[in-house]
Parts: sequence; C-alpha cells; structure tokens
Amino acid sequence: MMDKILNKNLLTSAVFYSGTGLIFYNLLNNNKKYEEINSLKLKELSEQNNVRKVELHNNRKALVFPKDDLDKIYHFNISDNNYVEKKIDKMNKDIIVEHKNPSILSNILLASIPTFLIMGGLFYLFKKNTGKGLDIFKNEFKIVEEKLGVKIDDVAGLHQTKKDILEFSDIIMNSEKYTEIGAKVPTGILMEGPPGTGKTMLAKAVADNYKSKFFLMNGSDFIQPIIGTGSKKVKDLFETARKNAPSIIFIDEVDAIGKSRNVSKSIGNDERDNILNSLLVEMDGFNSNEKVLVMAATNRSDVLDKALLRPGRFDRIVNFELPNLEERKDIMNLYYDKYKISDKIDRNKLIDNLSKQTYSFNGAQIQNLFNESSIRAVRNNRTSIEYGDFEESIDYVLLGNKKEGVLSEQEKKIVSFHEAGHALMSFLLKNVPSPTKVSIVPRTKGALGFSQSIPEYEKKLYNDVEIREQIMVLMAGRIAEEVIFGSVTNGASDDINKLNNLANNYVGTFGMGENFKLRNVDMDTRNNLWRKESESIIKNFDNEVELLLKQCHTEAEKIINENIIFLKKIQEKLYLKETIFFEDVKNLYQEA
Repeated sequence: MMDKILNKNLLTSAVFYSGTGLIFYNLLNNNKKYEEINSLKLKELSEQNNVRKVELHNNRKALVFPKDDLDKIYHFNISDNNYVEKKIDKMNKDIIVEHKNPSILSNILLASIPTFLIMGGLFYLFKKNTGKGLDIFKNEFKIVEEKLGVKIDDVAGLHQTKKDILEFSDIIMNSEKYTEIGAKVPTGILMEGPPGTGKTMLAKAVADNYKSKFFLMNGSDFIQPIIGTGSKKVKDLFETARKNAPSIIFIDEVDAIGKSRNVSKSIGNDERDNILNSLLVEMDGFNSNEKVLVMAATNRSDVLDKALLRPGRFDRIVNFELPNLEERKDIMNLYYDKYKISDKIDRNKLIDNLSKQTYSFNGAQIQNLFNESSIRAVRNNRTSIEYGDFEESIDYVLLGNKKEGVLSEQEKKIVSFHEAGHALMSFLLKNVPSPTKVSIVPRTKGALGFSQSIPEYEKKLYNDVEIREQIMVLMAGRIAEEVIFGSVTNGASDDINKLNNLANNYVGTFGMGENFKLRNVDMDTRNNLWRKESESIIKNFDNEVELLLKQCHTEAEKIINENIIFLKKIQEKLYLKETIFFEDVKNLYQEA
C-alpha cells in the first residue's frame, strides 16, 4: 500500500513538475518575439511610419515597438540614451520615446515569482519522496576509457600542432617532474581553427596516448531551459572528471557558452553568463596533482571572454590551419592504405596530383574524397578505385553531385559566357593562377558552373596588385554577361559576395587603401549609428571601397572588350564540351 502511495506521489510530482517546467520554459522563452536590429533597420521602420514607440532602458538597451505587429519587439544596444533620443527625434518627431529604469530581465523575474514558489514546493516534495531533490538534473556522463579508435599516429599532418599539444598535455599528466623545479602546472588548451582540421580527433588521440578517461561535451549541451541547470552540468562534469582522473574534458564549440560578456549582450544571455562563471570557477579549482586536462575547441577565439584566456585557465592557444601541400600528402598516404586502390595507379603520382588539386581541403574533406571515390567504384561495379573516381569525387566534395536538365539552352549560353569570363581573366592576368578546369555542369550545392584555378605553390602573403587581380577575376563573369548580352543575371551573387569581402579587407584590414593605410575598420560596428566618432570614417571607408571596385571593373571590362574573340572561343568550346582544361584555354588563346 505504501509503495502505491509513494508511486502515486512520485507520479503527481512528475506531472506537476513537467507542467510548471513547461510554464517556466515558455516564460523564459518570451524572447522568441524579440528580434535584434541595427540602426539601419530602425531608420527603415521610421521612414515607413511603422514605429509606435521606443523604450530606452538604463541597461543600455532600446526596445522598438512596431505598429504592424503587436506581438513583435525589436531591440538594439545603445551607449547614450539622450543621444539616441535626439537621433530618433530627427528621424520622426511622432515617435513616442520613453525612458525605463527596470530591465527586461527584472520584469521577467518579477512575473516568475509564483512559478518559483510552485517549483520550490515541487522540489521539496520530490526530495521528500526520493531523497534526490535537484539531483534529477544530474548528468550521467559516459566515461570513455578505452577503444577511442584514434591514436597519435592516426592524426596525419599537423606536425607542429601535435608537438605543442603533446608537450602541454605531458605537463599536466606528468606534473611531478615539472613541479619539482618550480613550474606551475597549467590547466587547459584552447584549439582554434576551421571545421574539419582535426581538433576533436587530436583530443581523442591525446586521451588514448595517456590512457585517460575522455569526456566529450558540446558547448550548446550546457544551455538548458531551466535556470541553473547549465551551471550544475558544468559542476557535475568537472566533479566526475576529478573522480576519474587521469581524465580529459573536451568542450567542442566552447564559444556557445564562452562569448565575451561585453559584446552581444542581449535578452536571455544571463544564463550563459552563469554557465561561463561556473566554468571559470571550476577551472580555477584545479590543483597540480589532479591530472585533469581541459581541452576546448572553437572557430572564433576572438569572441571569447578574456577571462577564459588568462593564465590558469586556457593557458595555451593552439591554431589549427588547413593542411599545406606536404601535410595533405601525409593525410593521403594514411588513407591510401585503408582503401583498395587499383594496382595500375602509380601511388606517388596520384598523391602528388591530388594534393595539388585539393589545396583548399581540410582533413575531413580529404577523408571524404577517398570515401566518395570508393563509393563511385562500387557504383560502377568495380572492386578497386581508379584515377577517374578521384577526379569526379574532388568536384563532388566541393560542389556536390551533377544535376541533369537544370538549364535551358539560353541559360546554358549565359553560364558558359560567365565562366568563360572568369577563365579569360585568370589566364591573361599575370599575378593570379591560370584556370585549370572550367565547367558549366550544374551541381547540387547550387553552382551552375565553376572556373577552378590552382596555384603553382601555396602563398601566405599577397601584395596589393595580386589582391586587385583576384577581385578582377571574381567580377569577370558578371562583366562578360554585361558585355555580351547588355544585361546581367543573379548568377554572380556568390562572386559579388566574395569580391566585396576582399575589397573590404583590402581597405579596412590590410591597409592598402589610399586613405586607410594604417587604419583598421571594425566590420562588426560599421552599421552602428550610435558610434558618433565612426560616422566620418565609415563614409570615407565606403567611398574608398567603391572607388577600388570601380577601378577594378573598368580595367577588367577593358581586358574583356580587347579580347572578345578569345572570350567567344572559350564560350563555344565550353558550351559544346561542358568541361574544359588549361590546355584547351591555352590552345584557344593561340587561335585567337
């Protein structure tokens, strides 16, 4: 009978807990109706007479209430309430401006008092019946002790990176020999680099090397709908790791919880701050003999809170870059032995050719290249991989599968002239790589065609002339359309995005503009109307970028008009064959 009563109480508790949990979740997720905007959006709303009122809060936030959607609230950051009010008054005098002292969060918390009381009672009841209380949120971490499947030798390339991480790991795992001479044992390693460069793989290899337990968590796993749950997850993780030392904690995408508390401050970020604070506290709590290594990965270390990066926390930042030519060869040699490749293929020649064609590939893409090649071999009823499988798979990894019957004859003609423009420009200019492959075969990743140029050797430094010519190559497709058809299409959108980023960096980051030789322009704040000191800089910056693009466009257009016969010959060949190579372009130039 008592068991039935207990079970009934537990069921009742669970039902009430679930219900109130949902209420609380919905309450906290009121920010779904909030949308962050910039000053340009506010100006647009004002011009449309679509603003009921603006609230200026003392927590450096402004709320904008539109007329057309009563359930939506826009918000943006401000630095000076009075200055913003004057700006709004200039935009539209009819907009009501109110100054508010309480923050949105305080209003939410005030409205949540009844829910907190109910939840407190439910937690008490649950604890009384089960003796667990808040332990219902305790994580059951899976401890990976053996068979991680990755050894140090399995991580090809990354020569200096592996050396740095193994050296750092040894300080923690064999701390005694370092503390004897007075060395302070560090705590964590931050791995920074683009996706697919081997960060997680190397972390697992380090765990295997030191026979350590391995705890893998994603930064977003700590973010929970119930306040305080994320912080408890952090505490439980570190507690479990300490009990199972030697161990490695690996937090992937740490920027999900580690963003600076001074930027991107918006509604709902307080819980992230709490999680970050818990992480900082736990990392500060290590002593030299605990043998727990904290590893984290991110693509953006620049957005992380500085408190994470100080000594005693993430003591070392290790950069993961795309593999260079020799490192790509190492990776390919590793995978070559794992796949059945035709005996007719010369191994060294194949790897040499593939490594040159995959200059933009990361480690994961190289692995995918071999895997896709094996799939194609089986699809064609073969028992081994041939050279053609690799050639087709390179395009697949970059652009996706071929798509048949996508283009009309007129569209095919336009695309062929577009890609011919790219090919012509990269062939004629001296400071950019020549075209190695040009195709008008549509691909599943959105490309209707492509012009591939592979450099003879990989460079780290580019001068101003080289960057200007890169911009000219990018805009040559659009210019070819304009010259031939007298109009343009939307097919150059990706080219335009790339050339604008390059032009912005040319002026604002590389310091190659006439008036910005030593000035760096922060791209993230260019659209912020409230930075009074930046208004003139932004105007001059935009003018200089526009001037650069006009100069490149004029020069590229001149080259295309002077070589119009060459352009048409490339287009004709490309239209008929759909894919051409450098030798084809070279022969066509000699004919023209």
